[in-house]
Amino acid sequence: MAVTRRAAAAAALLLVAAIAGCGGDPELWARWNAERLLWRARRLEARAAAGDPVAWQRAAAALDRVAALRHAPAGAPPAAGPRTRDVAALAGTAALLRARLDAVAGREADAERAYARVATDWAGIDSVAVAARAARAVLLERLARDREAVAEWGGLARRAASPDSAGVAPWTACRTAAAEAVRLLARLGRTAEADSLGDAASAALGAEAARMADRTIADDLWAAVAELRRRAGHYDAARAALRAALSEPGADDARAARVLELATLSREALEPDTAVRYAAWAAHEFSGDIANSAMLELAHAWEDAGVADSSLPVYKRLIEQLPSMGGLAARARLDRARLLDRTGHWEAARAELRALAMMQPTDPCGQAALVEIVRHHVREGEAVFARVESSHALETLDRLLAVQGDAALRVEALGARAEVLALMGRAAAAESVYAGAWRAYPDLPAAAFAGWRAARVADSLLHDPRDAAALYRDLAARSADPDIRWRARQRLAADATPARGTPAAGGSR
Repeated sequence: MAVTRRAAAAAALLLVAAIAGCGGDPELWARWNAERLLWRARRLEARAAAGDPVAWQRAAAALDRVAALRHAPAGAPPAAGPRTRDVAALAGTAALLRARLDAVAGREADAERAYARVATDWAGIDSVAVAARAARAVLLERLARDREAVAEWGGLARRAASPDSAGVAPWTACRTAAAEAVRLLARLGRTAEADSLGDAASAALGAEAARMADRTIADDLWAAVAELRRRAGHYDAARAALRAALSEPGADDARAARVLELATLSREALEPDTAVRYAAWAAHEFSGDIANSAMLELAHAWEDAGVADSSLPVYKRLIEQLPSMGGLAARARLDRARLLDRTGHWEAARAELRALAMMQPTDPCGQAALVEIVRHHVREGEAVFARVESSHALETLDRLLAVQGDAALRVEALGARAEVLALMGRAAAAESVYAGAWRAYPDLPAAAFAGWRAARVADSLLHDPRDAAALYRDLAARSADPDIRWRARQRLAADATPARGTPAAGGSR
């Protein structure tokens, strides 16, 4: 007890000394107080994010107290002292965290309105306002308010190449905003606008990157240009931007990833020979995970080029040099087995698939191996073998599900189980398993895909539009995957629109 009292007294003395060190400066004291309160609120916020309802209430109240410390209706004005602006920025950070609390709790409409208020109230502090606008745009898309989301992303995109309030460099959210706006515009069918915005943002970012040549930020600016050109399908321009990024000083840490991305871009552009050159470059120049990923990319590039005799040895070499239980080794085994099957070497493919399923049963690739064996026999019309292998696959997956508690792994295993059932013509059972995975774990993107598969099976195989519509509505409202949510909304809209010459009444198809 005496030790505790002495420690407390020492802490109090340190605090008094710190306050005295402020020289009576009220702005410095205000900043220290804001930092202290925000630190406490962050601890509560972390507990609330883990699902503690009591901590949620306490975190919300604590963050509200810090947010109330801002000194002006629109954040601290530029003329304010640096410490006053620091307090305003800390208060804005608390307001952002408070809005995120609502989003995590599923109160997305409340969170969207909160982010809008933060963007207005802290408009003079870029670090807060930009983050609030980007978070609001994400939520607007979740709420199916795509046009408003486009407007928000577009507003940020217009600042893509503008330096921040300190005159240093554009904010990350501004640099990536144009790509998000282009994606949404293309989804809405506004192709001309998407192309125009992408071209304008690319030109602005490229000019800023050239102006800031030899600074570390230029690398990231060129990378943003590359992503925009990639989305527009201008692969030559995208590769040129990445090569420009490689010449900048900031490229040192990202150099390996950039070279590997050049290989991926070449594959997307359907230029396998170029992809082979970049992948070989990455595999030989770098080491560790990048080199291994580059070897896998090299095998894929040879496969794209139709040169299986070059692809298969690369897969084999990669499998032999990687730890047998790693995820990359599993992917290499699965891809090699599929290539062997496609090129007529089923016995070798089956041996690879069986080894993968036995060695890594909890890996998604190990479960996919079970499915691939069944798929081969179904495709070849070998009904007896298909029944035997499907029974083995289902038993293996059921044993895994009986002992596996990890949500992500369970979703993968349930998806594999449903796919085996679907291959065997048991559509109703497959739909039930897919739907069960979605309803059990709606917060996981992989479960959203399972829900989509359930809806498609109900729609196209079971001819049950009512069940399909219920799944589409659920996915449109709750999917954690924005693409699945969009596709579900599109299906609902299509089903609600009667074909030309068809009466709208009745609601049936």
